Amino acid sequence: MFFTEPNLGFEAHSNVYSEDDHDLALRVYLAAENLPPFKEDLNHALFDKTGEISEVWINFPVYAADLQRAALSLTEQLASFPTRTDKKRLPIFPDQGA
Repeated sequence: MFFTEPNLGFEAHSNVYSEDDHDLALRVYLAAENLPPFKEDLNHALFDKTGEISEVWINFPVYAADLQRAALSLTEQLASFPTRTDKKRLPIFPDQGA
């Protein structure tokens, strides 16, 4: 999930944690002024043409059920705002009939 704010993004990744019981990793992407002060300590970063770190990501272990609950909560919260497209809801779950 990426926003109009290009410095922040989220993705769910599977098969990141092979030795514990977490289903997924919630990967948070940070760029530009949102780069953390410890960016040089991360072993996964993208560099720009000048060799400066332009983007990093941080993985947070989560369970799939937790992400589903968070997505449902977000959908419920967004229902109180005006619809900006012809869709009534976010197409998070196929059975929602978005």
